[in-house]
Amino acid sequence: MKYFEEFEKAGFIKNNKVNWSTISKTNFGTTMDVLAKVTEQKTENETKLKSIHSASLSLGGDRIPCASLRCRIEKVDQLARFAGLYSDRVYIKNFLGFYAHDEEELRKDPNEQWRKRLFDDLSVLSYLRPLIEKEIIVPFDVPEYFCPTCLLEKYTENGRSRFSRELKRVQNIFAKKLKCKLIKDENDIYLEFSSPEYMLNDCPGTISLSNSDARKHAFQDLLKGLNSRGEVVVPERYLRRMPIKLEEILATNTMKSIVFELTADNVFGSSFLTENQFHINILNALTKDLATEQNNNIAYQCLTSEVPFVNEVSLKDIFKIRTREEESFVVFRSALNKAIDEYRRQDKLLTKKIARSIYADIIKPKLAILDKKIIEAKKDLRASIYQPVVGLVGAISFGMFCRIVPTETVALATAVGAVTSGAKMISAIMKKSDIEKTVRNEEMYFLWKVRQKKK
Repeated sequence: MKYFEEFEKAGFIKNNKVNWSTISKTNFGTTMDVLAKVTEQKTENETKLKSIHSASLSLGGDRIPCASLRCRIEKVDQLARFAGLYSDRVYIKNFLGFYAHDEEELRKDPNEQWRKRLFDDLSVLSYLRPLIEKEIIVPFDVPEYFCPTCLLEKYTENGRSRFSRELKRVQNIFAKKLKCKLIKDENDIYLEFSSPEYMLNDCPGTISLSNSDARKHAFQDLLKGLNSRGEVVVPERYLRRMPIKLEEILATNTMKSIVFELTADNVFGSSFLTENQFHINILNALTKDLATEQNNNIAYQCLTSEVPFVNEVSLKDIFKIRTREEESFVVFRSALNKAIDEYRRQDKLLTKKIARSIYADIIKPKLAILDKKIIEAKKDLRASIYQPVVGLVGAISFGMFCRIVPTETVALATAVGAVTSGAKMISAIMKKSDIEKTVRNEEMYFLWKVRQKKK
């Protein structure tokens, strides 16, 4: 997938880094033409792939629910690690499609905020570049003609009314659970809002009040109590006065992840991947029992949160090991899926608890067994080589003493170190690959190899 060549030709990316100098100067029309060429690119057929996922907007690096570049990079880093340890392909929403869909509005922006937005978007995609080029992670632009309520008819009767009811239910949940406060600093006054982690991410959202008299008016009594710097908790009754309804915005943004999943499933037959149980609960209410999606969530929690060394291994090393140990990777994924299925049948625990149990009860002990087997294999191989070497050294030494060994043999033995150092010969013969042959078929061998690359 030649996704980045157009950006490099335009100068938006230079030496694998996003080039603000060019982005800030290139005229609007040229920029839109470059983005249009990129979004037109297609991927290879995915019929040969066994494990295909579509990531939630958050995991895929979208600006929803958090537009912070730091937060977006953190999310796609976790997604990339999951893809390396579990998935054949992950579709993410192509957030570059935004520019074509909102081109006329962007053209009118006097401050050209779209340039900063484009810089951030390209920074996220550049972080994923090795995986995008290998089509392990694939940006997918949701077609404008796709209607979420029509898609639901594929899964259940009365899809339109179900979607409307669920949207209203999600709005009511946000209205009850939202926590808000006003914060004032040197430059701005803004409303900060958050909710339980299962609904939003752990970073709060913010809305500026500086450029909106209507928004300020809703909080005028509270604003009087703010000092030059400070914060104050906002009671629920004040939120009802706002010209915009936060619960409606947050519910709509949440449902956008659901719409993306329905679309990706319809186009690719992918299963939904999310770090957020709230999303799965919504899908479950709209469609059916989502065993695959629950398994994905457990696998994600297990491989990104519970396995302690995963974040200490570079993405480059993870994918290098996966390429070299393809068969071991398939064995590992199959074993993990089997464990997840068994735990879900036995106990209806929360996904995080299941993930924690799988690591503690299965992965960690099996890695320890592998360590022990490697140690034993080293001992066995050392013993099997040591005896012949000792015999060779003894035979040559005795032959030299009795003058019955040809000088050529003595010279050869000296050259390889058999006479002077049998230990060196043992080290040379004991190759790492020979030792690992004894454990290559073990279920956790792939993950064990990943752990070897821990920083």
